[in-house]
Amino acid sequence: MQQETTSAPIKDSKSRDNVGERRVLVTHTDSHPYIPLWRDRFLGLAFVLSLFAMAPFMLPGYFWGANDARHHVYFLFEFDRLVQDGVWWPRWSPDFAFGYGYPFFNIYGPFSHFLAELLVHFAGFPYTAAVEAIFMVSIGASAMSMYAFVRSWQGRASGLVAAVVYTYIPYHLLNLYVRANLAESMAFFWLPLCLWSVRQGVRQPRFRWIVGAAIS
Repeated sequence: MQQETTSAPIKDSKSRDNVGERRVLVTHTDSHPYIPLWRDRFLGLAFVLSLFAMAPFMLPGYFWGANDARHHVYFLFEFDRLVQDGVWWPRWSPDFAFGYGYPFFNIYGPFSHFLAELLVHFAGFPYTAAVEAIFMVSIGASAMSMYAFVRSWQGRASGLVAAVVYTYIPYHLLNLYVRANLAESMAFFWLPLCLWSVRQGVRQPRFRWIVGAAIS
């Protein structure tokens, strides 16, 4: 009888331990999937779902009616002329302000126009097509960056929902198709990465995350 009374609790404790281990394993798997990000099909799905937001840019013609849409074509034309003159990171725009010049790229972040210039200079894109392409890149990249950030702490399903919401929130679409703010549209890509770096830098103070948080 003593053997039975002593063995039963041992069995129960083992079963409880196994249940606890399973719970820990499930929680760990949900929060931090073992699938590498570059192999995660949900990352590609987040990009595919963002294609609907890119659709107007794929239509023939150019959206001249948006606030800054035509301006970006002029800005890229000026950027391209400066690159042809050997200035690969322009700051001063000599043809603006009726030929007096203007430090436009000191005020407006030039990174998005630099990417568009790569398409013009190396791939032969027309100016309008290059601007539209960078708008589309900003949409797809922002969806994937938000997915990567939320996936890192809430799992794949939550990451996919966050990516879709982030892509189609009214302010994002207004920024694309009403304001046509190219630099700010590209900033939508960087914001989740900055938040990811800061969060990981606090939780796991490793060198790469600390550097990322500092850059953020």
